[in-house]
Amino acid sequence: MLSRRMVALLMVSSAVCCPLFGQTVGASLQGTVMDPSGSAIPRASVEITNTGTGAVRTVTANDTGNPIAVMQTGHPFSVRMGFNRSGNLNTVAYAMNERPNVNPAFSGSAILGTPDRYWDINAFALPAANQRGNLGRNTLIGPGLFNLDMSLQKSFELTESKHLEFRGEFFNILNHPNFGAPSGFTAFTGVNAATGAPTIAANWGVISSTVTTSRQIQLALKLTF
Repeated sequence: MLSRRMVALLMVSSAVCCPLFGQTVGASLQGTVMDPSGSAIPRASVEITNTGTGAVRTVTANDTGNPIAVMQTGHPFSVRMGFNRSGNLNTVAYAMNERPNVNPAFSGSAILGTPDRYWDINAFALPAANQRGNLGRNTLIGPGLFNLDMSLQKSFELTESKHLEFRGEFFNILNHPNFGAPSGFTAFTGVNAATGAPTIAANWGVISSTVTTSRQIQLALKLTF
């Protein structure tokens, strides 16, 4: 919805990935909000809706009508075992292929969504000895990304031949944290010999990184004469 009561044209360039297995889905929006006469509409509001999730973001253009917004789903990842439960002979990289079982007694989403515990350890179970787990590869999706950059530009005519231009650029203006995929993707690291219970990895579900910077502001003045 545009803030002015008129039909406006939104000239945008976008790139959307197809929702294929192992790929992310996202889009970028960049352009100028203009009215039918071709003039930029300052401070116009543009509503962006993710039709898959229903998530809605509102982007407000600056005085020159130039917002840049990026929305993207997270990357898929696998929950793994931290030891050779199946007893296979691949002793070099067995942890890359060993995955736990899906816990049949668990209901609900396996995604908790917080950076301290992004996925739920209770959604998985220890496979029987000398067997591989039945959890599929890349079955969980990491955190999505939303980033909004804005720029503000204003020109002042000092004299007939002198002009002063002020420009402000704001990167991640909302200071929105965009977390990376969990570094804690290991569920179990061993088995208690006495009880047969799994040893749970200490850092299961932990996210330890971000994929974008915090808010950054850049200001500039240019004198033309």
